[in-house]
Amino acid sequence: MLRPLLYLLSLIVGITNGHAKPVESIYLTKIEIASNREQVIIGRGLANDGVKVGADDLLEVGTVVDLQSIFLNLVNDHRKNLGLRRLIENEAMTAIAGQHSKDMAANGVSFGHKGFRERCSVISAELGETTACVENIGFGDKTPQEAFKSWLSNKKHRKHLENPKFTHSGLGYGVNADGTYFWTHMMIGR
Repeated sequence: MLRPLLYLLSLIVGITNGHAKPVESIYLTKIEIASNREQVIIGRGLANDGVKVGADDLLEVGTVVDLQSIFLNLVNDHRKNLGLRRLIENEAMTAIAGQHSKDMAANGVSFGHKGFRERCSVISAELGETTACVENIGFGDKTPQEAFKSWLSNKKHRKHLENPKFTHSGLGYGVNADGTYFWTHMMIGR
């Protein structure tokens, strides 16, 4: 089933003196698809208070992107500014993070890190030996940009995002019946 929702962003088309320069407002129509990913279709619109996508994202009207890619671009832009290596998205991690978020949204598990060690073990079995595994969780933020901003404002979550040991990443989300988003971001070091 397709469920379009509206998100407001600012299109970033260039960097001037190290600052992103928004030049056109866009909207993202979110389309839920059958997999663990959502895709969004870029369209034109007006935004009063847009949030920036990654500085490397030159999005055209009609471009299809997904929420995980938007989030990973934000994380990797932030890490790049700190001189850290980019995280590599891993589909297995995305699926595992997505299932935890969906379980929290459906009240299958309470909001929290219950089952964290098991998730890390599954990831390790899937990808091979890992040196570290962490997860950030959150709820209430409606976009990957809001979740990223919330995690940056929390000392512990920010420490995870900025840890140079981490090499791979997976972001998942679930939405409850009230429309509240639950987010899980997992990172590992290899």
